[in-house]
Amino acid sequence: MLLELQLNVKRGEALSLLVLMQTFEFVFCVHLMKDILGLTTELSQALQRRDQDIVNAMKLVQLSKNRLQDMRSNGWDNFLDVVSSFAVKYDIDIPNMDERFVPQGRSRRNVHEFTNLHHYRVDMFYTIIGKQLQELNNYMRSDDEFLSVKGITRLVKKLVERRKDGIYPLVYKLLKLTLTLPIATVSVQRAFSAMNIVKSKLHNKMRNEWLNDCLLTYIKSELFEQTDSDVITERFQNMRT
Repeated sequence: MLLELQLNVKRGEALSLLVLMQTFEFVFCVHLMKDILGLTTELSQALQRRDQDIVNAMKLVQLSKNRLQDMRSNGWDNFLDVVSSFAVKYDIDIPNMDERFVPQGRSRRNVHEFTNLHHYRVDMFYTIIGKQLQELNNYMRSDDEFLSVKGITRLVKKLVERRKDGIYPLVYKLLKLTLTLPIATVSVQRAFSAMNIVKSKLHNKMRNEWLNDCLLTYIKSELFEQTDSDVITERFQNMRT
């Protein structure tokens, strides 16, 4: 009994979905989604690549904006013809665009006073494309913040703050190397110079641990000079006990 009831519920849900998929509004939405994704597919694929550079990404954002704007300004008539042709091919009822719009399942008494043309053209076609354009504008606006950044250090900080270091990992690594290499190079040169002095012919059998300790005290001698010798003596005495 319970199993039969569950099957009836699932049949009812499947029937409701089937009825919905055979409506003009569903066909309209699917075609609109397909066309928008087609116009922005290059940008979507580019942003998913880890080796994407900022300049190329900005070009694709602008290209996608131009395509969407052209579709919004000049594509309505052609889009409606394509959707209507699809509906005719599969025997889907096409609403009269001049009649008052009535949402599915609603009474004609409790509906807003606007036509089907207004619903499909303004509330759906223009609005959905407009939201996509707004997203791209927000993306470009966030990247425009980088134009006012001065200095590599601030640029790295801005990348992390805007969470762009994950989107452009190669750029982020290159900037980090640019910042760290000069310091690392100087440190390595100082270490080799100190090693030639500390590890002389008389101390050529020094083990790594002892060599590291000697190099540390030599290279960072300015820090050890600021430390009171009594403090060091007391520390070693405490280590013995």
